[in-house]
Order: sequence, then structure tokens, then C-alpha cells
Amino acid sequence: MATSHPIEVDVQTPVEADEVFDAISYCKGVSIIQMLQGYLGEEVFRQGLIKYLNNFIYSNAITPDLWYYLGNQKGIPVATIMSSWTRNQGFPVVSASRNVDKLT
Repeated sequence: MATSHPIEVDVQTPVEADEVFDAISYCKGVSIIQMLQGYLGEEVFRQGLIKYLNNFIYSNAITPDLWYYLGNQKGIPVATIMSSWTRNQGFPVVSASRNVDKLT
């Protein structure tokens, strides 16, 4: 959609921050967080989130900080995985195929 936008964008002013908090950000944001939790597993996701929140309890954080703590639990490159989901407009297209000839 022409009115769509990435959920992770650079902002310089409070007005720009207000502009990016909309239904697209929240709906797509919750979708990718649920997807990531499913991929990592509930316990790994929870432990990474706890460590992230405890580390930044009285300070600011940026997106790579969250990805670091979530991925560091199992050495998974979360930042690499998530960048295509958060930095691009719309939803990424995921394609899969199955080769039934190689099944035993």
C-alpha cells in the first residue's frame, strides 16, 4: 500500500515520533514479535527480554539492543533476521517449496 511504512524508522523530532505510532506500527509490530517469540521459543524469548529490560531500566535503548539480548540467549542472529521485517515497507513475502522426490 502506498500509505504503508516500515515499523523501524529513524526519527529526529517528537512530531516525527508521533507520526510513526499508528495502526501499521502496532499491528505489524505485534505480528513480528509473536513470530519471533515462536521462532526463539517462549522461554528463550522471555529470558532475553528480562535481561534487556533489566539492562536498560534507567536508560535509553535502540532496536539493535533488543535484538542482541533476544539473540544472545542461543547465539541466533536476530538482528539479521528481523531487519527485513522491520525496515521494509509492508510485509515480506516468504516463499517455500518442497521436493517430494527426496523424501524417504
